[in-house]
Amino acid sequence: MIRFLDDLLLFLVPFLGFAIYLALARKHVLDIDNWRKPTPWLAMAGLIIVIAGFLGSALLGQRNQGAYEPPRMENGVLIPGRFK
Repeated sequence: MIRFLDDLLLFLVPFLGFAIYLALARKHVLDIDNWRKPTPWLAMAGLIIVIAGFLGSALLGQRNQGAYEPPRMENGVLIPGRFK
């Protein structure tokens, strides 16, 4: 769930930037006419940012070098899975 929220926030970055631009340009931020033309471009920019985030986390993310130990029960207590 947290990963989904991270990706959603990355997708919304261009929209937030455009809203800030509209506010600084003293245009109505909630006026639909100000959003009609740039919305497809903002969506594409958001997708590019999300894809760049995926690639960045895949290329720069932490690698687990050890063997995976699955979860198990010991004396009635669940021991979560981990990498050794």
